[in-house]
Amino acid sequence: MAALAAFALKLFIAACGLAVVVFLVVQPTDKYDASTVPDSLALSDLEGRSVLQMVLTWGTVLAATLATLLLRRMSATGAAPAPRKAAQVKRALAWQLPPRAFFASWCGGLSLGEALLVLAWLALNGWWLGMLLQRNLGTALDSLGWQERVGKAGLSFGQLLAPNLALLFMPVPHTSLFPWLTGLSRNQLIRYHRWMGHGTMWILTAHAVLYYVYWATSKTAGGFWDNFSLWRDKSGVSNLAGSLAFFCGLALWGSALTWVRRHFYTVFFRTHIICFTGFFLLSCAHYSGCWIYFAPGLLLYAADLALRAGQLGNATTVTAATVEEHAAVATIQMKADKALALRPLQEVWLMVPSISRFQWHPFTVAGGSADGVLTLHVKRYGPFTKELLNGLRRRRPTTVRVAGPIGCETTADCQLLPSASWERQEVLVLFGGGVGVTALLSMLRAMAERRAAGETAGLPRRVYFVWAARALGEFKSLDAPLLDVAAQGGWLQLRLHHTVGQSTRSLDVAPLAPAMTARFSFVERSQQLSGDTEVGSARGSQSSPASKEVQLTKSDLGLERSSADGSTSSGSEGLSTARGPVGMPPRRRAVHPHREAGVSPYFWSLLRPLQPKSFGAVHLAAVYLLTYLGAFCAALLAASYASQNVQQWQAGMLYCGLLTAMALGLPFGLAVFPVHAARYVRAAAAARRGGPESQPELVAPFQDNVDEPLLLDRGTLRLRGSGAALPVQAGRPDFEGLLREVNEESPPSCGTIGVYVGGPKGLNTAVQLAVSSLNGRRGVADTYYELHREAVEL
Repeated sequence: MAALAAFALKLFIAACGLAVVVFLVVQPTDKYDASTVPDSLALSDLEGRSVLQMVLTWGTVLAATLATLLLRRMSATGAAPAPRKAAQVKRALAWQLPPRAFFASWCGGLSLGEALLVLAWLALNGWWLGMLLQRNLGTALDSLGWQERVGKAGLSFGQLLAPNLALLFMPVPHTSLFPWLTGLSRNQLIRYHRWMGHGTMWILTAHAVLYYVYWATSKTAGGFWDNFSLWRDKSGVSNLAGSLAFFCGLALWGSALTWVRRHFYTVFFRTHIICFTGFFLLSCAHYSGCWIYFAPGLLLYAADLALRAGQLGNATTVTAATVEEHAAVATIQMKADKALALRPLQEVWLMVPSISRFQWHPFTVAGGSADGVLTLHVKRYGPFTKELLNGLRRRRPTTVRVAGPIGCETTADCQLLPSASWERQEVLVLFGGGVGVTALLSMLRAMAERRAAGETAGLPRRVYFVWAARALGEFKSLDAPLLDVAAQGGWLQLRLHHTVGQSTRSLDVAPLAPAMTARFSFVERSQQLSGDTEVGSARGSQSSPASKEVQLTKSDLGLERSSADGSTSSGSEGLSTARGPVGMPPRRRAVHPHREAGVSPYFWSLLRPLQPKSFGAVHLAAVYLLTYLGAFCAALLAASYASQNVQQWQAGMLYCGLLTAMALGLPFGLAVFPVHAARYVRAAAAARRGGPESQPELVAPFQDNVDEPLLLDRGTLRLRGSGAALPVQAGRPDFEGLLREVNEESPPSCGTIGVYVGGPKGLNTAVQLAVSSLNGRRGVADTYYELHREAVEL
């Protein structure tokens, strides 16, 4: 019965998708335009054509989202192997088209399935353009001059933006039905968003340039500048607003290019937000009907933003950190709520208020323990990570706000994304480089923990891990238990490659100590003094010669008070803010190590563990329903105002503003904020009672690394106090040769070998080309290499 219900839900979701496709095909035709929409569909002042479009684009997407939630709620979390025919189709669609090296460097590779999607997009746009040119030019083509033809072509390209704007924002949300259904990672979805963005901008450029040529050359148009600066023409369209929207789009397009994103991420991030806002507002001011084309994708994004807004109101703190001097890598830990499922291959977005309140940076989760300890590896690449490492090196308590985790997403009562693909493979090959190895280490840690607990079902029988690093110190991020397992020659085989000489790049900061590594934890010891709290100094601990354990004192926390002569004092005087009568002890200000004012946009000062974004499938369904309800009510209100003979730019701005406010505000105000506020009130009450369960622990476990168990000695990575050791090979690995070797060692029953790569672009491209080459050769036709790229691409 459950299988039949699941099949029915899949058919319903497919029907919703088919309805959207059919509508997009029929919409530009004369039959749809010739009043085929019954007037009875009109609702209040909202015309029938708009109501039908909302039903077929908004309603179908909402229905498919709710059906997907129900499907995920019914499905088991285990990984079921795909049927043989489905697996064969998937392999065929994943085949990389030649010339592979060109496509890999140009767009990250092009598979057969992706090529079919591109062809479908081109066919849809070609169909739309043909229908629009036929409608706009019609039988008067011979009587029109070439200038008028250019103007009509410009109008057709402007109308061609409608389906592209509707599809452009579908892949953007972190949480939506597309990753839930397909299992595609956020990196893959954003990659498709970039492709559609390029196509949309080329169409927009054609629309603008053709009109500029028409204005400049036509004698009847009235001159270029008069048309360009016209805020409202005879039809009500605002030419100036359209040009400003075009310029915003150009800035957004240019700043999103790969070179700009990688070298000037902050410029890209801020420009993307500011210019998109301008593009959206000015497009609606240019033509008031634009709102209905933006809405299908942006409503999914609005629901995602409402969910994230609740999570981002919470602030937490780094509980422990390790700074590796030579490798310029920091390992940080934070506490996560027990309701938050931490899994391999997830990523989080980090904002540090002490650095910037407007910069969010993605980091792959290195590990998550059962007791809610979240571990991240941060490598110095730009100003943000440099400042973060500097703050950690100065032993400064670091408050952060976190969004996520994203990927392998779960909610309180179901797993939203399909189970991890590595759980379906007998043999895995992992290629890692730089800080991109973090995702692969999280997989290995999860496998090791499950094997240690005796849970071997669904785990790969054999794992090959190839790690290439420029700095030898990066290898010390490896867990000691993993090195021990690899040295024993069991299920894990580990190969280390040092690609260049020891990195000597300056960190532009004074070193903490001559030691190679600085490790520290933020330690809190509270003592009740007349109902007030005093922070005591932390106890020291033993550390190995190669590392230094640093405990925070009052001076580090900024609790020492400077006297007039420049000296400092601590103890009770350092906490004194006012003195009572002579002979009375000083009054002490309560110091709350779990509180920090001004870090939350909701004026919440309590530092708590990382909070979940959603609280079950029902909660997610309520958020989506309220998002679409708010947008529908906003459309009715705006249509009522627009019917009062207002100018078109005013109506467009009102549609834009009301839809944004109500699509975000209604779900946030009724379904998101109340839940988070109730949890905060309970946590604050527990903190006042002294209950630690709702506060981040300021003494981090950090057991694996605190004693510096790994040593690098003469090209060998050794485990201190044990005979376990692995050689570090010089030079780059031979990816294709290693994959052939794995294939020879694998059992004959192993038809698929999972290949995961995480690291810089060069490493990803090399592994991708090696996998494509082997999959395309007849000699290894019986073995298929399934490639997964796990590095976060900026």
